[in-house]
Amino acid sequence: MLFDSSMAVLLPPLAWLSDPGPFLALKGWFDFLFAAGNVPFGLGAIAVLVADLRSGAPVLPRAADLFGIAVGGVALASGLGYVTGAVVLPPAIGLTVTLGCAVFAALGVQIARREGGAVARAPVAARLASAARPGA
Repeated sequence: MLFDSSMAVLLPPLAWLSDPGPFLALKGWFDFLFAAGNVPFGLGAIAVLVADLRSGAPVLPRAADLFGIAVGGVALASGLGYVTGAVVLPPAIGLTVTLGCAVFAALGVQIARREGGAVARAPVAARLASAARPGA
């Protein structure tokens, strides 16, 4: 988020310069870093959602896991394609982040629902002690 905010502040003044070089350089760097970020995002999405799918008690429905794994695959492929110059698909790069966030928002809601009841019933002192323990 810091990177996006920084670019939002830096790019507009550069766009007004008579020389387009600085704007194009920073915009290209932003695009490269955004696309490169899709590689670990895609790998992480696939890893987390495959683990959920293989779990004895999956958090998400099978269809949501499979959709998220597909989104992760497209994120990985589009990020690698952009970074290597093999394939440049800007819509795939941006949409995978949006769709992946939707899948992970659903995952987070389901985790909160599962653990919410247990956390709400535990005394405050026990929750604080549990949070303070290493590895808890």
